[in-house]
Amino acid sequence: MKLTRMAGILVALLLMPMVNHAQEQAKASNDESFSQVRIDLLLTEYDGQKKISSLPYTIYSVASPQRGHTQPGRLRMGVRVPVPTDSNGNSQYMDVGTNIDCNPWTLGDGSYDLSISVNRSSIYAPSQGGNEGEQIHAGGRMVIRNFSTDFHLKLHDGETADGTSATDPLNGHILKISVTLHVIK
Repeated sequence: MKLTRMAGILVALLLMPMVNHAQEQAKASNDESFSQVRIDLLLTEYDGQKKISSLPYTIYSVASPQRGHTQPGRLRMGVRVPVPTDSNGNSQYMDVGTNIDCNPWTLGDGSYDLSISVNRSSIYAPSQGGNEGEQIHAGGRMVIRNFSTDFHLKLHDGETADGTSATDPLNGHILKISVTLHVIK
């Protein structure tokens, strides 16, 4: 009986360092795999080579090595505008502005996979200028433009990359998205 108890104690003493070491490694791995990040997005509109506007946005989020375990960054910036619905003067309000969602994931090699969704809407009124007004046939009413994109980028800390760019079919302006990732330490 004493021999069995002694053998059990000896086995437990031998296994304790291995169990403790495995727990420490798992804890260190989990602590290092989650990173707080800052994502800077710049939406720039061009008329040919001439820069018309630059709209900067910053989102903070937590990156995880597992999809679905992140804290997505969400940003909503805009206004509600009345949009006429009939000839009696009735209208309903519509959101106009910029919506950005960003999900970051750590890839283990010091890089991050960013899944980015951008939706930008703006008002175009035919009275805004000479030739542009002639391109729209909406009975003199305002038109809501919409730009929407989803894309992925692989970035390292401090790195900047270009995302989606597109040409506005109403006026030929080009909208470009630039993304910079910063790991917060």
